[in-house]
Amino acid sequence: MTTLPFLDSFVKWTYKKYNPAFQATQKSKRDVIVSGGRLIQANSIVIPIFQANHQIKDYWGNTHALNPDCWSDKAANKKSHRLTSTPLGAGPRGCIGYNVALLETKLTITNLDWRYYSEDVVKEPVEYGLGFILIRLLNYYITPSTQENQMT
Repeated sequence: MTTLPFLDSFVKWTYKKYNPAFQATQKSKRDVIVSGGRLIQANSIVIPIFQANHQIKDYWGNTHALNPDCWSDKAANKKSHRLTSTPLGAGPRGCIGYNVALLETKLTITNLDWRYYSEDVVKEPVEYGLGFILIRLLNYYITPSTQENQMT
């Protein structure tokens, strides 16, 4: 079986940076005091912000820089806790299709890269839409064309 470690690291980094899933909600079963001294009362709706875990500088360093190597076995920050990256949840209530989603993403990227040549058609800096649960690119457009068209 062929492995593509950089593609695997790139997809995981992208999932960490741009969370692909809506935020899960849970109902607390009992009163609990969380770090910072805040009380969460029983039967309260709790919405964990997974994206906040993905921005912890102690684990990830510069979280704004493109750094797929943070996933490599040789990465210096292997002190990371397993829950510092939870793009599709974790534990018994995590996404049951996480591995399928990873595989589909890798296959889609590979197919698009193999079949098309992409060119960024916007020359301004990328703008991010943060007013939605998911972070999305507002002005990033590419023009796909077949490889044959690029050779002529």
